[in-house]
Amino acid sequence: MTISVHSANIDADGQLIVDFLARNHTTDSTRERFDWLYRNGPAGPARVWMSRDSETQDIIGMAAAFPRCIYKDGVEVEGWVLGDFCIATQYRSLGPAVQLQRACLMGIESAHALNFDFPSATMVAVYRRLQILPRLRLIRLAKPLRVDAKISAVIKHPHAAHILSAMINTGLAIRDLALERKSRLKASFQLETCGEEFSALARAIGSTAGTCVQRSAEYLNWRYQKHPYRQYEIVTLRDQGTLVAYAVIYQDGKHVSLADMFGDETAIPDLVRSVLSLAKERKMDSVTVGIIENHRWHKEFLNMAFLPRESFPVIIGPPDDEIQRKSAVSGWLLMNGDRES
Repeated sequence: MTISVHSANIDADGQLIVDFLARNHTTDSTRERFDWLYRNGPAGPARVWMSRDSETQDIIGMAAAFPRCIYKDGVEVEGWVLGDFCIATQYRSLGPAVQLQRACLMGIESAHALNFDFPSATMVAVYRRLQILPRLRLIRLAKPLRVDAKISAVIKHPHAAHILSAMINTGLAIRDLALERKSRLKASFQLETCGEEFSALARAIGSTAGTCVQRSAEYLNWRYQKHPYRQYEIVTLRDQGTLVAYAVIYQDGKHVSLADMFGDETAIPDLVRSVLSLAKERKMDSVTVGIIENHRWHKEFLNMAFLPRESFPVIIGPPDDEIQRKSAVSGWLLMNGDRES
């Protein structure tokens, strides 16, 4: 079998992309998701590569790159986040996957472009064949707030489970008393679309929090408030009316996921405490967050009794030693909200 790889036209091939992803990658693949993610991103349209069986012309694989404006060393640079990589079931071997991903990476090469990916274990093998190794790891941290569901799953007697859950929940609440403190910062929900103050905050902080996606108002409105199938909430912190930090959260059953956060360094502890207070008010079981393990904000979560769970490899590129060294010095701020895979 001979395989050819070509760049797709997202206008002409849109429905083809939607259908291929729905069969081979995610049931969330709809035309609405495609228009939002591939066509309407604030940094421009996505780029897509497809591999075909040269004899049958059947599509056997697809890879995508989504443009991002990135802050690095105090300046804006071109960037890409990779995602939606998939190979049709009957063709899932390392050779076709390597050929497709090589074409994708070559297609986004430029003198200044950065890119990042959150690959699966299978995808890590593809990168290794391309002699690209994970340089970072995203670690998931979890803070338990209530244990009712876990206790009920183990202890089947309702009364005994209730008593034990109440005792442990009380212990968790007492543990957190030491974390509480009064703050002059006011927490509230962002009920309207994000305005210029969010762009101003992004410009003011830039990459001082680490190499990161430019979180402009346009980006936040698109990424979170217009998301086609997930309901996000934005929690803001203001100092006498001035925006100093915010967190983006969503609920998954009885759990709160902190997808993104950004702001003044000194406000981050208060921001996390605000999310925890909200989760407790809603009687959630836990709060989880994913963040690069060597990022300095990681320590803030550990100080608030978040516990490390599983970790995930992160690929950053281009694989140039000088660029990697500079990125390692400045650090990377990447969270679950940065994923497109």
